[in-house]
Amino acid sequence: MLFFENQILKDKIIFLPKELVKKLSQILVNNNNYTQNKGYKRLNHLINGDYNIRKDKTQTKPCITYSELKRIKNFFDNFKGNDNDIEYILNGGTTMKNWTNSTLDKLRNSVEDELNKKKQDSREFNKATQIAKEPTKPIMVDNDSNKIYVRENKIFYINESQEKIIKNKLN
Repeated sequence: MLFFENQILKDKIIFLPKELVKKLSQILVNNNNYTQNKGYKRLNHLINGDYNIRKDKTQTKPCITYSELKRIKNFFDNFKGNDNDIEYILNGGTTMKNWTNSTLDKLRNSVEDELNKKKQDSREFNKATQIAKEPTKPIMVDNDSNKIYVRENKIFYINESQEKIIKNKLN
């Protein structure tokens, strides 16, 4: 399901809420002496609206793509320090962490119906194209002692001598 989810959401652009932009701006202003630290440049570009603009160069509202939102979540998930570390603060702190998690949850839930439909379609396709994998065995004997074998939706009529040859070849 993750593959389908990524396919659906990969080009999605998410606009940052005003409250979050305000909080991130405060973080940036309060920490302007840390311009060389990890996270400062990303935070600066993110709140100034020129971060992650791919197609529409005229877009000035702060936004982020789904892929980069996942990257931020990955930072928070793997961060080993505490909430007072400058790297954590410059990545938006607890406010950004909570917003990132809730936004990703909402996005993933929004595509759940589409994913379930694709999953069901995939199952139906697999059932329709699946070849019978049962071993070849007689399913009926007619009056002339010819045996009928069914394999891969084909019917074969063979006599006893042909059956012996086939069995010898298979063994």
